[in-house]
Amino acid sequence: SVKALVDTVAQEFGGIEILVNNAAEQPAQHGPSFNDADDEWFHRQIDVKVIGYLRTIRAVAPLLIENGWGRIINISGTGSRQTVSVIGSVRNAGVTALTKNVADELGKYGINVTVVHPGATRTERFEEFRNRAFVNESTRKSHLDNVIGRVVEPEEVAWVVAFLASPRSAAITGDGIVAGGGIPGFIYY
Repeated sequence: SVKALVDTVAQEFGGIEILVNNAAEQPAQHGPSFNDADDEWFHRQIDVKVIGYLRTIRAVAPLLIENGWGRIINISGTGSRQTVSVIGSVRNAGVTALTKNVADELGKYGINVTVVHPGATRTERFEEFRNRAFVNESTRKSHLDNVIGRVVEPEEVAWVVAFLASPRSAAITGDGIVAGGGIPGFIYY
């Protein structure tokens, strides 16, 4: 299905220059404890987000190499930098590692590969799941506690992605950009 998708897009648009990988099922985990990290669900989440991204990258990369230019932007999440759930953190950290490995390999072809880590973003899924019973008050506060003091709007994440997809992002590859409204108290370098 990935190959069919890539073939269709390349044919309809005369090629591919930009890939944005954005897939995940919510909730990442059915409960806050590591004991809630059910093996079958864990495998499914890794297959959807990490291996799924790799599948699309493998399908698109030859076209980008042929172009001598391209952008791959993987959407991860702030769970790669903080604990929310075992599955959520592992799948997002996996996307971060995938991004850096692919960036190192494809950079010589003029292809930048980056990862964006959205935080709590006002989407239909966010609104649906934010008040579920399995989210305790501490976890709920950590989801909404950011420097800007509000939930990030979808277009604010999209602006970051649009910049990374543009030629103006030439000096950024293999790195992550957090679009979560600022996580208080942490210094990343």
